[in-house]
Order: sequence, then C-alpha cells, then structure tokens
Amino acid sequence: MFASITLLTLGSLQAIELEPSTNNTIAVTSARAGLQADLRYGFRIPLFEREGQALFQGTGLSAQATFNATPAYIRSGARITFSPLAIVDFHIHGGDDRYFGNHQTIVGYDNADVNYGSNQDIADYVESTDNQSSGNGYHYGLQAVLKAKVGPVVVLGSADWTHWNIQSDVTGDWYFEREKEVMLALGGDESLDTNLLLLYQHDFSSERFLRAGSISTYRKGMKAEDQLFRSGLFLSMSLGNTSHNLIVQPYLMDRHYGPSDAPYTAYAFRYQY
Repeated sequence: MFASITLLTLGSLQAIELEPSTNNTIAVTSARAGLQADLRYGFRIPLFEREGQALFQGTGLSAQATFNATPAYIRSGARITFSPLAIVDFHIHGGDDRYFGNHQTIVGYDNADVNYGSNQDIADYVESTDNQSSGNGYHYGLQAVLKAKVGPVVVLGSADWTHWNIQSDVTGDWYFEREKEVMLALGGDESLDTNLLLLYQHDFSSERFLRAGSISTYRKGMKAEDQLFRSGLFLSMSLGNTSHNLIVQPYLMDRHYGPSDAPYTAYAFRYQY
C-alpha cells in the first residue's frame, strides 16, 4: 500500500508545474541594521490561475529556504506563501537565530522601560557594564499582505506577528532587537510589524516602471510595549527582474529618535525570479 501511495504522489508531482521562486535583496540602512543580505530560494506551484482575469494572476503556493545575514547576526529558516488571489498573500515563516555578540547585540537590560538610545549610547553602556554576549534561539510568525492597483495607483498593506525565543548569558531579562528596533524579552516575546504603502506608478514599458509615494512603518514589542512609528518617502525603479529601492522615513515615535533627528534611510537592490 505504501508503494501505491508513493507512486501516486510522484505521479501527481510530475503533473504539477514547479516554477523557481527566488528573491535576493542586498540593503544598506542608516541607524540600526547597517548592511543586510536577505536570500530566498525555492519553488512555486501555480494554482487557480485563469487567463484574462486579473484577480487570478500569480496565484498559487510557494516554499522558500531563507537566509538573512548582517554583521551582527544570521537567520536561517523557511517561508511558505499561499496566494489565493492576486490581491492577497499569506505567509508562514520561521527559523534559527544566531547573534554574534557584537554591534550592540545582544545587550542586556534590567528594565523594559530603559531608553536604549542611539548606537553610540548602546556602545557606551556596554563599555561601562560589559553586559553584552552572543545569543541564539528561534522565531516563527504569520504575515498577511493586501495589495491593489487601480490605474496608476498602487496600495499595499502588510501585518506581521512574530514570536521570538532568544537566549543569552547577559544580565537582565530584556534586549534591544536591532532589526525590529524595539525592546524584547529574552526567553519569549512577540513583535508586531505593519507597513502601509501608497504609490503612483509610471510605466516606461511592460517590465520597466517607476513607483513613488509614501511608506509608513509601525512596530511594537509586546511585553515591553515599546513602539516605533516612521513615515516618509518610497521610491522604486523596476527593471524587469531587478529593482532599485530607496526609503527615507523620519521617526515620529521612538524611545530615542524624533522628527528632528536624521531620518531612517535605506537603499535596497533586489533580484527576483
């Protein structure tokens, strides 16, 4: 019976058209993260697609192995994406986290309400307390993305809930998570990450276009109730499989930065197949 099930499964897989699914992004950011590489490799199974119907273009199921690296940490894991309609994506993601014990990670704090300050403030705190160590753990989460295009106007909204379980030998129950820019609890915490984009698209050809508009980002570390809100400019030039992206966002809510400080700035080069 096992052989029959195996043959049936293999026959079904041969009938399904598997497409490669690759997303590689190299980003340089000001403020917290610095240099970051986000690499994703996998496959996609087209489902529900109907020729000539916009809502059923690009629908299906994809699975990707993921690898995220910065000078401060690496994350390796997987992501599964289900797209029942062209306007919505559901993601399940998770992976292993390894912090090197440098670049203000992992730094321990006794109090969830501490104002961790700028990168230099964190470095000064580490120099005076020596409360910094390497760490490891895991994370998993769910993300929903809604997207629509009406004429030249593009709207995209996303919400991501992630559970973090990070362990370290630092003193204190709290640490500042550099990528999310909020305080989290060691041993188990959750973060909420939302983004809203409102863009105008100008087409140069079928594969080349410019998008310009606003991007707003809100994040929260649940146990510490640490919140961040940035809002500003988004520019993207798409050249087929590659794109150049620029974000400039003043800090409107943050424990350290404010609207009068230098804005969060990021440039990202992306290759997608």
